[in-house]
Amino acid sequence: MASLPETPTFHFRHAGSHKPLAWPKYKTKECWALVMCLMQMRGKGAGALIVHNWWGGGALSFTREFQSRRSGQIDTALPGAPIIEAHAMGIVAKVLALMLAALLTLLPITGIIAVTRRVLPRRTGPLVLYADGHLSGFALSLAAQAQPEGATYSLQHGLYRSDDIGSFMMIRNFVSGQICLWEGFTRQNYIEVGTDPARLRVVGQYGFGHLAPAEDRRAGRVLLCPPYDETQIEIFRQLETHMPEGTETLWSLHPMLRSAHSDLAQAALNTVSPPPALAICGDSGVLMDALSRGIPVITVADRPLATAHLSEAEAQAADAVTLDRLSRLAHDSLAADRQRFGFDIPAG
Repeated sequence: MASLPETPTFHFRHAGSHKPLAWPKYKTKECWALVMCLMQMRGKGAGALIVHNWWGGGALSFTREFQSRRSGQIDTALPGAPIIEAHAMGIVAKVLALMLAALLTLLPITGIIAVTRRVLPRRTGPLVLYADGHLSGFALSLAAQAQPEGATYSLQHGLYRSDDIGSFMMIRNFVSGQICLWEGFTRQNYIEVGTDPARLRVVGQYGFGHLAPAEDRRAGRVLLCPPYDETQIEIFRQLETHMPEGTETLWSLHPMLRSAHSDLAQAALNTVSPPPALAICGDSGVLMDALSRGIPVITVADRPLATAHLSEAEAQAADAVTLDRLSRLAHDSLAADRQRFGFDIPAG
């Protein structure tokens, strides 16, 4: 395993926000999650442990499905390990944790890590974190690695790339011993920023089991899924103008973009019913939602993703004939694309 600096720099660029209060709010929230995790880790130093250092919701499926479908590839003790959920505490305990987090927030990052090292129970088994790219997981991972038996792992929950504002923290703050990846595209982006390939473990997708293909797709319905990038919206608007007459076009937008584009007919790709016959996806995790539901995809990005693919420049020049050709290619390539992104790989 490659050695890590004792106190790596923590990089903050959360959701592309640079507002004056963004960092204090983020730091407080993450210190709160960190304290809640540490409170629940008391008495659980022995054996394997999985820590979901986030706020539940749909994200919890990634941690649970990693354990049930992929964790055995990493360590035979992990399938039976307890899962700690940061938010799964009573109201009194949460208030106490928030009070302690308020004090912790006053410290610099190095101080937060030092306190975490001091408080973390002595571990004798592997520790899996939902995300070490966020401050709570960053501190927990470094604290665990300071112990003699500090094997640490982090999970993937998006299609990361090194030049993407939404992926920046996950790639730059990766400090765990290994990360368990869905596919090779993200692996290559970690390598491009200098990550030791030995720390990158491709295990196949997890977290999308609740979206397994079931319903018939609606002919004539297309879902446009630009990435979290305001500049991409216009490219996708242009593609919409070349759809065949009678096409029902819906938009699946990142939550941070929805209110600014209320003129668009919006629907979440992971819940729209019946599913569309085709999804046109940018370079983001929504591509995984589409493939998990058995929806053929055309991708628009500067790195090749699905078999049916357009670079951004090609998308700006595309016409109806091009989209028709790629639509047919996407349908023919669905099985290959699913396998390419870690689907249909046996659990282990």
